[in-house]
Amino acid sequence: MNRSSIFIGLLVLSLVVSPAVAARRTFPLNGGPGDITNGIVCDPGHYMKGVRGEVGAWIIHLTVICTNDKIGPDGRVGGSRSVGYFGGNGGTDEPPALCQNNTLIGKMREYLTRDSRMVATLEITCVNPTTFQPVGGLLYFGQGFKASTDDEQDCGSGQLAVGLRANWGKDVNAVSLICDDFPSH
Repeated sequence: MNRSSIFIGLLVLSLVVSPAVAARRTFPLNGGPGDITNGIVCDPGHYMKGVRGEVGAWIIHLTVICTNDKIGPDGRVGGSRSVGYFGGNGGTDEPPALCQNNTLIGKMREYLTRDSRMVATLEITCVNPTTFQPVGGLLYFGQGFKASTDDEQDCGSGQLAVGLRANWGKDVNAVSLICDDFPSH
């Protein structure tokens, strides 16, 4: 047996016994540039359950809300907790837009202001974490208008939202979903 055969054999063996690498993905940002770009991600094993923040004619401040416990072996989704925020201060404090019990965020649609500089509305879709089928949508908005082109971001089957990435400054200028694999229960 020559060296190249041994190398190929070891390479194939390493691929067979290596653990799968998580397929975390972040959608591209669509909107204004803002002053800061960063992401907020739930703790490992936790998933996005909702958002809250302050609004005016558009979204000024946006807080990421994650499950407060890991998902149980029966697939049960626990309570929620805020883990971080984007944006400035001001506007009207809005109540949280939360997925109902036993559902999590799997899809989001972003609507921008007419000049495409700020996020006017977020439409969040909650999904069943077992079937990944939509079970309800939530609107989280400034003044409720849907202005310029929308941007749908779908985690797809087998993945759920674990956080958001944003361009922001005194307002929220662009938002994108961060999705990751959801282990089957």
